[in-house]
Amino acid sequence: MKARLTAAIAAAAMAIPIAAASAAPALAAPARVLLTLQVTDRAGHRVAPTDAQVMSVATGTNIDLGSGTHRLLVPGRYNVAAWIPTGTGPNPSLTLADQVINLTRNTTLVLDARQGRKVRLILDDPAAQAEALEITPIVNGGEAFNPTTVFPPVGQTYVIPVSSRLMTLYVYSVWEKKGNTLASPSPFRYDIIRAFRGGIPRSPVIVTRRSQLARIDVTVRKTAANEQATLDLQPTPASGPLSLNMDAETTLGATPARLTSFRTPGFIWLPLVTWQTPTGSFRDFDVNQGPYGPGRFSELWGAAVLALGQDCAFGDLQGRSLVIGITGSCIPIGDPLHNSDEQSGGSQLFRLFLGSRLLGHTTNNQMNVRIPAGTHSYRLSLNAARAPGALVSTRVSGVWRFNATGTANSEASMQLFTFQLVPAGLNARNQAVAGSVTQVPLRIFDALDNPVTLPAVHVWASSNDGRTWRPVTVRLAGGHFLISVRNATTPGFTSLRVLAGDRHGNSEQLTVIRAWAVR
Repeated sequence: MKARLTAAIAAAAMAIPIAAASAAPALAAPARVLLTLQVTDRAGHRVAPTDAQVMSVATGTNIDLGSGTHRLLVPGRYNVAAWIPTGTGPNPSLTLADQVINLTRNTTLVLDARQGRKVRLILDDPAAQAEALEITPIVNGGEAFNPTTVFPPVGQTYVIPVSSRLMTLYVYSVWEKKGNTLASPSPFRYDIIRAFRGGIPRSPVIVTRRSQLARIDVTVRKTAANEQATLDLQPTPASGPLSLNMDAETTLGATPARLTSFRTPGFIWLPLVTWQTPTGSFRDFDVNQGPYGPGRFSELWGAAVLALGQDCAFGDLQGRSLVIGITGSCIPIGDPLHNSDEQSGGSQLFRLFLGSRLLGHTTNNQMNVRIPAGTHSYRLSLNAARAPGALVSTRVSGVWRFNATGTANSEASMQLFTFQLVPAGLNARNQAVAGSVTQVPLRIFDALDNPVTLPAVHVWASSNDGRTWRPVTVRLAGGHFLISVRNATTPGFTSLRVLAGDRHGNSEQLTVIRAWAVR
């Protein structure tokens, strides 16, 4: 029988096609082991977690179990985090459990909320109350738990102590005036964040004195009728690119609005200010703001002159393909002091000309145009308008002239200038006093966002929305230009037109209708 079997096997082997015989064997799927969570609430009852997440320490890959308690996993090192509810109804207490484990076989991990310690927040301002709390553990540089999935209640949140050199626990709280409402917003806001390195502490008590914080006097100017504003802050450690996914928004109310903002020093706060009207909106997202130290500072948002910001216009030529317009993170009528990245309710139109010939147009931020061969002078135009109800910078137009050479091997960036205009002496409604002289610093930036002083600069002003223009004085002052504009003697608006160019045929003309108001 053995000889027969051997012969049969040999015959079968002879019948296998050569390609099949030489194929590499399929890799076996890695063995998996079962992780089971045994979750107990603060009352001693077995419960399902509000949310549980498992993260691979090696790869940072996160698996959201939701309210599940079982998962087959490849053996390895994992961080296991869960929010454990206690009680029923709309406001149960929540306890954070978090452990780093080496998973080598089927394992039941016990998470017992009775081991939790209460998170206590203390601030030396009796007029303030904590309104929001966000907590996130960072393990080996990765977010072990997304704080936007669960919002732990202030005064009813607990954490289970654990030691781990891989873990840093961030606790973020936002405080506002007691009794504030949407109709009567808080005049102040505290943003307090604490990092506990080495795990979850046995005493999660955060005591803050106002004198330890940076104080920022925030002013949000009025730019439109029936306008409301909000402020959102997103704490980020200044020491690295780590994103905490934490943020909190405050209603500032009708513009002009003011807020005294207290923030933990040493963090980047990524402020985001939004102006909203019944007909439209725009927002600033200042991703370049550095950290504050202790002390007193100020922030001004929505200052005239609203127009296209620096480092926004661009043109890139590859061969005869020209991509031109403004970057995706810009809008054509934005804040001169901050990056404005979104709008609604307005309009924009870009057109590219060679002489009188229209080569392309778009209502988007940029277009791709095939240009003729050879060297030519081109003209890019922009016509933009804010949403109805806007009070300043109601209409903005720009004309850029530049040279470009289209060949098979062309590769170049176009020299498109941008201007920054921030008039001095305006009030919180972007108004100047009738008959006064407004000084306007003019800063010019090239295509690489470098400040430049161009040899030819001309400026005109109008008091009748651009129907007639008069030249105004402009002079060089300390690395930038200074414009002096006499405002009308009666209430209304001042419009502005600026033309600047270099000696190589590159120039920009910017026209802003109702650049600021006159009272």
